[in-house]
Amino acid sequence: MALFSRLGWTSPSPTPPHSPSPTRSSSPARQQRFVSSRPSTPSRTVTFAEAPSFAQDNPYVRTGYRRELRSWKSCIYSVVGYTHNETVNIWSHLVASAFAFLVLGVGGFGLLSRLQGDDWWQGIGSVKRGRIGYRALWTAVYPFPSAEHPSVSHQDTFLFGLLFAGGALCFAFSAVFHTALAHSHEVVARTRRLDYLGIFLLGNACFLTNFYYGFHCDPHLQHFYTGLMTAGTGVGIFVVVLSDEYQTHDYRRLRAAVFVAVGMIAVFPFGHALIRYGWDESSKTMSFHWIALESLCYLLGALFYAERCPEIFSSTGRFDLLGSSHQLFHILAVMGFMAQYAGASEAFRYVHGEWGAVCV
Repeated sequence: MALFSRLGWTSPSPTPPHSPSPTRSSSPARQQRFVSSRPSTPSRTVTFAEAPSFAQDNPYVRTGYRRELRSWKSCIYSVVGYTHNETVNIWSHLVASAFAFLVLGVGGFGLLSRLQGDDWWQGIGSVKRGRIGYRALWTAVYPFPSAEHPSVSHQDTFLFGLLFAGGALCFAFSAVFHTALAHSHEVVARTRRLDYLGIFLLGNACFLTNFYYGFHCDPHLQHFYTGLMTAGTGVGIFVVVLSDEYQTHDYRRLRAAVFVAVGMIAVFPFGHALIRYGWDESSKTMSFHWIALESLCYLLGALFYAERCPEIFSSTGRFDLLGSSHQLFHILAVMGFMAQYAGASEAFRYVHGEWGAVCV
C-alpha cells in the first residue's frame, strides 16, 4: 500500500455490505465531465470587441453583432433566421422599399389601363377638392393627363414616378447594405457605395418635385434649378460613390460635407420662390410646412446618429437590439419620405385643383 501511495495510486475503498454499487449516472462529477465534453455551438451574435472590424462602427452598441459570414446565403438567412442589431435597420427600409415598389407597380398598371381606355384609378386621386391636410400622408393622387384635369401632363406622371423610384431604390440599397454588413470587408465596401448612391438619388428626386410645382409658371427657372440640383448630385456621386480616393475613414468628414452641400443647393430656389411669389403663394406650391416636417425628420435622425443617442446613456446594452440611434435614423428617414410625398401631392392638388394651373 505504501508503494501504491508513493506512485499516486489508491486502492478502491470497499463497498459496504448491502450498499448498491455506484452507477455512472449517479455521479455528478461524471455527469459534469460528460456535459463539458460535448462540442459547444458558437453563438450567432457576438460583442463589439468580437465583431469583424468592418462592422465596428458604434462602440455604444455592445452586443448583437453577426459574425463574419462571407456568404450571401448566410447574410440573407440572418434577415429572417435570428435577431441581431441590424434586424430593425434592415426591415425598416426593406418594408419601405417594398411599399414604394408596390406604388410604382400600381401606378404603372393604372397608366397602362388608362392608355387602354379604363380610368379605374381616376376617382381615387381626384384633385377637384384641393388640398386635404394631414390626410395627404396616405391619400393617393392621380398624376395622369385626363379630360377632367386638362392641366395635368406627363411631367406630373414622370415626377411622381421618379419620387417613388428614388424612394424604392434608396431604401432597397440601404437594406442590401445592412444585410451585407456581416459578409466581408470587400462586399461591405461595395454595398456602402450603393447606400450612398441611394441617398443622392432620393434627394434629387425629392427636390425636383418641389422645383416643378414651385416654379410652375416659370419653366426656365424650373429647368435652371433642376439642372443645378442634378449637376450637384452628379458631383456628389462622383466624390462619394465613384471615387476610390475618398472612401477611406480619413475622408469621412469630407463625405458628410458633400451630402450637406448638395442639400444646401435647395436653399437658393426656395429663397428665390419666396422673393418672387411671396410666402402665401410659394408656401402652397412648394408645401413649405411639409418640407419643414421632412427637414425636421432628417435633422433629428442625423442628430441621433451623430450623437449615438440614446445608447450612449446606457451601460447595459439596453438599446443594442431595439431603439439604437441608427434604427431611429432609419425610421425618421422613412417618415421624412412620407412627408415629402404628402408635400408633393398637396402641391399637385393646389396647382391643378384650387389654382387650376392658369399662368398669366
